[in-house]
Amino acid sequence: MTNEEWSTKLKQHWAELPDQIEKPMTSKDIQNYIEVDLGQPMRHDPVMLLEATQETASEFELDEWKVLRFMLADEPIGYSHSYGFHTAYGRAISEHFSFIYHG
Repeated sequence: MTNEEWSTKLKQHWAELPDQIEKPMTSKDIQNYIEVDLGQPMRHDPVMLLEATQETASEFELDEWKVLRFMLADEPIGYSHSYGFHTAYGRAISEHFSFIYHG
């Protein structure tokens, strides 16, 4: 590969890089998820939901969006469900989230 080809490839890589970096979740993202994606009115404090989501994701080493979807839409995360019911792992996630949210 010539220097010119390498330079072009590197420039292309750097141009695509911002698209690959995830932006941190915000309370506005949570509000949009609830109102737009779930089609529900906002009844909870989005700032506290954000804090509980981030703390729980960090504690259990999970993706923030997966934690939020688990808590609000009951979407399974790994071994959080068995036969449609929460496992001990799922209950631990839920209890930790609730503890943070309700203070």
